[in-house]
Amino acid sequence: EGSTKGGATPVAQSNSTPADKALALIVGDSLGFRPGQQRGYAAGSKGNVYVLDARACSCPSHQRHGACKHQAALKALCQTYRACTQHGARVPSEVARAIARYDELAQRFHELVKSDVNDLFPGQVA
Repeated sequence: EGSTKGGATPVAQSNSTPADKALALIVGDSLGFRPGQQRGYAAGSKGNVYVLDARACSCPSHQRHGACKHQAALKALCQTYRACTQHGARVPSEVARAIARYDELAQRFHELVKSDVNDLFPGQVA
């Protein structure tokens, strides 16, 4: 699964650390995840939507470098959620919003993939 257009991410400065870029994704509500499954969708900076889990991401950075800011953000969200639920603490609003955003980003990703396939094979995809 590749990238598909349809999202927006606050662009972090080019000299930002990977942690800064991951935090920008979380604060910018650019990631949706399912904590129990450790997978999610990320709205890319150029209007793409990427699918990811702990091992891989469909973004160009992961394809080139084997790691990306989307995975760092997913890991931080999953670890925060797990720590809060294990200790009975309140889940931070950023984490709750990312959980709530999962279905929206998943739907957008699948609609855009379908659109991309329809562009390649007109009239053959329902």
